Amino acid sequence: MVGNPEPWYPSKQRRSMEQTDMLYRSLFYGSEHAIVVYARDTTVLAINPVAAKHLGRSIEECWGKTLQELEPSKYELTGQRLAQVIDTGETLQTEDWLELPSGNKCFASTLQVIRDFEPGKDAVQAIAVDITAQKQAAAANQENEFRSRYLYENTPVMMHSIDSAGRLVNVSNHWLAKLGYTRKEVIGRKSIEFLSPASRRYAEEIALPVFFQTGRVEDVPYQFVCKDGRLLDVLLSAIVEYDQNGNINHSLAVLNDVTEQKKAEADLRQAYAEVEAQVLQRTEQLSQANQLLHQEIKKHVVTETALRESEATKQIILDTIPDLLVRMDAAGNYLDMISGGDIPLIKPLEEMENVNIYDAIPHDLAEQRMHFTAIALATGEKQIYEYKIEVKGRVYYEEARIVVIGEDEVLVIIRNISDRKEVEAALHESRERYRLLSMLSPIGIWKADPQGRYLYVNERECQITGLSEAELIVEGWESALFSDDREQVLTKWSNFRAQAERNEAEEIDLECRLLHVDGTIAWVWTQIVVERDDHGEISGYIGAVIDISDRKAAEIALSDNSAFLQTIMDNLPVPLFVKDGRTENFGQFIFVNEIFEHLFGVSAADIIGKTDYDFFPQEQADFFRLKDLEAYETKGGVDIPEEPIDSITLGRRILRTLKVPLFDQAGNPKYLIGFAQDITDYKTNEAKMQANLLKEQELNQLKTEFVNITSHEFRNPLATISAACENLINYSHKLSEQSKRKRLSNIKQACQHMHNLLEEVLALAKLESGKFVYDPAFLDFGAFCLETINKFEVTSQQKSIDLDYQVIGDCSQLWLDRRLASLALHNLLSNAIKFSPAHSTVSMTIERHDQTVTVVVADQGIGIPAQDLDQLFNSFHRASNATQIEGTGLGLSIAKQVIELCGGTINVTSTIDQGSTFTIELPCMRSN
Repeated sequence: MVGNPEPWYPSKQRRSMEQTDMLYRSLFYGSEHAIVVYARDTTVLAINPVAAKHLGRSIEECWGKTLQELEPSKYELTGQRLAQVIDTGETLQTEDWLELPSGNKCFASTLQVIRDFEPGKDAVQAIAVDITAQKQAAAANQENEFRSRYLYENTPVMMHSIDSAGRLVNVSNHWLAKLGYTRKEVIGRKSIEFLSPASRRYAEEIALPVFFQTGRVEDVPYQFVCKDGRLLDVLLSAIVEYDQNGNINHSLAVLNDVTEQKKAEADLRQAYAEVEAQVLQRTEQLSQANQLLHQEIKKHVVTETALRESEATKQIILDTIPDLLVRMDAAGNYLDMISGGDIPLIKPLEEMENVNIYDAIPHDLAEQRMHFTAIALATGEKQIYEYKIEVKGRVYYEEARIVVIGEDEVLVIIRNISDRKEVEAALHESRERYRLLSMLSPIGIWKADPQGRYLYVNERECQITGLSEAELIVEGWESALFSDDREQVLTKWSNFRAQAERNEAEEIDLECRLLHVDGTIAWVWTQIVVERDDHGEISGYIGAVIDISDRKAAEIALSDNSAFLQTIMDNLPVPLFVKDGRTENFGQFIFVNEIFEHLFGVSAADIIGKTDYDFFPQEQADFFRLKDLEAYETKGGVDIPEEPIDSITLGRRILRTLKVPLFDQAGNPKYLIGFAQDITDYKTNEAKMQANLLKEQELNQLKTEFVNITSHEFRNPLATISAACENLINYSHKLSEQSKRKRLSNIKQACQHMHNLLEEVLALAKLESGKFVYDPAFLDFGAFCLETINKFEVTSQQKSIDLDYQVIGDCSQLWLDRRLASLALHNLLSNAIKFSPAHSTVSMTIERHDQTVTVVVADQGIGIPAQDLDQLFNSFHRASNATQIEGTGLGLSIAKQVIELCGGTINVTSTIDQGSTFTIELPCMRSN
């Protein structure tokens, strides 16, 4: 090669190769999706960290392994798919659920062939997109909110948040500990109230105006006044959080305690001043002495030193130069040689001195060198060329430079450039790999220069926009922007480039719409990363574009479904409300329907976000809160027979309320749904209804049971609504329109079912004679039980049954409802005698424990079949072997309900033809 090439060392080529290789690695290893490159036999040739993490292994553990070793369950199916892709060359789209160490996950995979991934070997690139996260987004957001609040309050850093008026809305526990206050003492007060007078003036006049104008401040020095009067020096950094309308929501401030640091800095400054004075004094003395010595030496050695340095410099250059230097005449005779050691020689250096070039190197290379020597001598210009030479069986690449140094003499400078050639080959291979990866990627990829002009786009980017590569490079991606998004996106793009030039930003995410040439609109998510050279200067930008149209369509469908549910609930014929069950917002109203607004005389806007304490007296609000908690504890809902409220428009009203809890996937309280029935008129006419209800006692009992059963029936339609909503939220993008309509129809049917049940409950409630009221008092339980069993003496004698009674421990003072206890024991003893044969024994044993009392009623009767035990306490249920014996099937159900009303439990064991044993466990004392 003749001419003047780039500098000898291949630093520029190596940097270019490294930058390309870095881009390749960044796309492969930095991808948010799992990427694996397989050989035909399922051997893993390459794997990124995301894929290795899903497999629960490190990258090193996966390399070189087959799927039979890594994931045996998928070995056969994946092997068939790999063979199909390699044989046909077609891209294969799959979707599979995998059982991974981290749990079951669903992946959408793209399998594409890579020809000659390694010399002579085809491979398949598999890109797996984890779509499980979309389905778990809502739950993840809730968990993140909880974690964020927990970290905020418990992080070992002073943190606080203020609203737009400067009032404290939250502080960390460390903040409280440092200043010595309780949370109740600070929340709602202005943050400047805790500053020293000087810091307060600085905050009001300078810091806070700047903060609310710019949205952030850093390292603002303040002095806080602790509760005990101590001053605390801090550096405060804060940012503003805005709502969707751009208004200030609240701020987050981090306070760094620098009190001890301030003290240490003052001590250090004093010590430093003392040392600096001593150093200046000593430096002056040494400077004077040095000047005298320097003048004396300079007089004697200037000339001698200059001569020696000149000779030494020349020798150093010759000794350290890595090249082979040959002084040669026009006839090719070697006149002198100097070797730097980096040049491989065919013969030892001493054998090549004073020889002709044809005896030193191969004949063809000698002819080539003599040709360029003749040109140099004729023109006087430096000649440069490259060649290959084999030395001891190995091929080397060398560069020769021929420079005229005399009338018939030249200096040949020979350099080993084998490393540079290897770098150039590696750079070419790296570029080819990047080209293949970019071409096969399912993600749109582009590269732009520092001014944002396109230099390269891959095929997928062209597919997303509908423009050709040439059109995109000429017109830019801006030409594909949807008109409504153009101004906003271009502003963000321009601002990002300006920030990148100031080293204030390295990447940006954009979400916008593109107008395809066929007229369709596609939503895309774009991530743009700054590319810098070795000096930190911007060399360009790299962008990755993903089509998110399906996700956007799902979000729109979810919004439509939410509006549909809102219409249904607003048109229910009963007052309905929903409260927040999460700890941080517990009890806040998040929804009321129109009938609820009418009943209370308050608009939804004035109710949402508030609690019962904002509308009712303390005592009444406490009662409502207690019932809310009870609903979550029982997980089965709470029926409140009477709730008096004062309506602004209707006056005093009496409500009957059913509260049903809903829980999230982790079992934590999420929502509380309430259905209210206005029973004011019913209570007004209650006295008139008593006479009629007493005459229909049996029918009333049946209706009461029906109301209880119907109340529980609300769970099924609520579960149907919840399941249908979850499917629409998580799988809307996969469901057909018919499937969506079917699920919406299920929601509508469930709501109608609840409406029908509620209408029945409201109708039956008007016939109710009342509920059992738990009215405990101190009771001599031992004497009470003896009195109860004695009531059955006549009946037992008639059947020749012995009654056995035993008391263990002191049972004289128990906190129980006498009427309820009598009802329970009466039913148990009545059943024991009823189902026992003549000449058998019925026993009742009472035993007092530390906190409870146990009552055991045992008989030697017909026993209870095992298949009936699970339903024994259900209303109207009778054992299969007792159908010929008189009874209603309500006794055990009533016994169980009143025992549980007393806070106790009842259990049964039984053997056919040997008898049954019922065990009651009651608390000795019961709090309000």
